[in-house]
Amino acid sequence: MIFGNNDVLAVTRKAHRPCWDGGALVETDILFHKDKEWTRNWPTTDEYNFRVVALHELGHALGLAHEDRAMATMNTFYPDGGPVGNDNKSTPLGDDRQGVRHLYPDSTTERDIAASALQYSKTSEGGATAIPSKPNKTTVKRGGTVTIDFTVMNLGTSRETYTIGFYLAASDYIDTTDDRIASNSGAWSDPGFAGTFSRSLKIPSWVSPGSYYLGFIVDYKNEIPERDERNNGVGLQQVIRIE
Repeated sequence: MIFGNNDVLAVTRKAHRPCWDGGALVETDILFHKDKEWTRNWPTTDEYNFRVVALHELGHALGLAHEDRAMATMNTFYPDGGPVGNDNKSTPLGDDRQGVRHLYPDSTTERDIAASALQYSKTSEGGATAIPSKPNKTTVKRGGTVTIDFTVMNLGTSRETYTIGFYLAASDYIDTTDDRIASNSGAWSDPGFAGTFSRSLKIPSWVSPGSYYLGFIVDYKNEIPERDERNNGVGLQQVIRIE
């Protein structure tokens, strides 16, 4: 079950054999609220992203319960952990993958780190969800500083060490052709990790005045061979004005 605005968006129902007949799962049905506005787009304010909600319910179908102790697809409240990367890809996050690997163990390994424009937040109802990360200023002068929160995740099965580049861009799609204004080296995370950090960024004097997106790329030097290279960069949704 997933909640949005104090209302149920979707629910997963399971049918099992009687306990005296083994209790095996025989059927799973996922029901979506017919009166909600559904979309494939992200971000959106008036509609619910069908892929994010469906992925949460499929987690229940696999046997995962709600997980509100960390940023996860199985967080109770929409948009759960949300999508990752420039393409806003709906994918199980690190905690969810660890849970599925525990329920269905095998020898599969993968390397995959990801960037998110969202961060973990507890709700007043006692559950958890994700909220947008934003710069601490909407206007900054050249030579001044702005602080951002940024979220990195390890979706793979091994500890990873990587570098992070921070960028100014004309759009919220961040890649290495954009202007890199800072970097962090030696960052690392274990499998299943998702964490939000703060970084103060100095705006270079050579930047032309105008409106920009701030964003970041994990492993911007492309030193780690990953299963998915397209989820490493992301831009924050709030535009800043540089003067």
